[in-house]
Amino acid sequence: MFGIDISSWQSGLYLPDLQIDFAIVKATEGIDYVNPYCNGWIDQLQMMDKPFGVYHFANGNNPEKEAKYFYDNCTGYIGKGIFVLDFEISVYNTQDYCERFMHTFHDLSNIWPLIYVSASRLLEFQGSWLPEKCGLWLAGYPQAYAYWTNDDCPYDCSPWPFIAIWQFTSSLIIPGWHSKLDGNVAYMDETAWNKYAQLDTSKLQPTLSYKELAAQVIKGMWGNGAEREKRLKEAGYEYETVQCMVNKYYALASECIKGYWGNGWNRKNALESSGYDYEVVQTLVNSLL
Repeated sequence: MFGIDISSWQSGLYLPDLQIDFAIVKATEGIDYVNPYCNGWIDQLQMMDKPFGVYHFANGNNPEKEAKYFYDNCTGYIGKGIFVLDFEISVYNTQDYCERFMHTFHDLSNIWPLIYVSASRLLEFQGSWLPEKCGLWLAGYPQAYAYWTNDDCPYDCSPWPFIAIWQFTSSLIIPGWHSKLDGNVAYMDETAWNKYAQLDTSKLQPTLSYKELAAQVIKGMWGNGAEREKRLKEAGYEYETVQCMVNKYYALASECIKGYWGNGWNRKNALESSGYDYEVVQTLVNSLL
C-alpha cells in the first residue's frame, strides 16, 4: 500500500483529494502538544474507509509521561488505527528510553506501537527486545523520489526481521496538494494493518462502506435523530463519520446543480466511478431544486 504521513505543516490538506491507500497523522509531541488538525484528518480517513495511524513525536521528556500523554489524547483511536513512536531525538540511552515508552503504552492500551526511526540508527537497538514486539517504520531516502516507487528498500533492517513501512522520500508530489509530502510504502495489506492496530473486526460490516451507509441513511433505512444514532452505534459504525458523509451527499447535490459533475450519463458515470449512489444524489438534486 502507498501512503503519506502528515503534521500541522500540511494544514489545509484535504485528504479525499489525494489518491492514497493510507495516512499516518501526527497526534502529539512531548507532554504538552496536540496537533489541532489530527481529529479532522482522521475523520476524513474514516470517511474514505482508509487505514490510518497516529504518531507521537518524542522530545526527550520522561518516557513514561510521554507515553501516557500519547495514550490520554488518543484513546478514541484504540482498536481503529495503528500507533507509532516517532523517535528522532538523541538521548543518553536510546534503548532504555524507547523500551520504557513502549512498556508504558502497552500497559495502558495492551497495544505495542510501531517505532519510526532512521536507517542510520538501527544499530542503537542491537540487543533490545523491541524488534520482537514492535513493528518497524524505517526512514531512509536513497534518492529524492518525487513519485511512488516499486523499488525494494535497500537498507539492512537488522535487528528487526523485516520492515513494516518504509518512508522512502520527503519529496513526494501528489495531485491535489501544492507542496512536497513524505511518501511511504507499507509492506502489508489492510488485514495486516488491522492486526497491528488490533482492530476488533467483529464490530465491522466490511461489505458496507460509509458511502453506501450514508446513502441508506438518506433513504430513511436507519431512522432519524436519536434512533438513527443508536442503531448505527450498535452496528459498530462511527455516527459522526456517517453524518459527515451524509453532509457530503448534500454537498455533491449542490455541486451537481452548479454543473460541476456534468449532466445526464456523464454525471451518472462520474458519481458512480467515485463510489457514490447516483440515484441518491439525483433525489437530493430534485429536492433542492
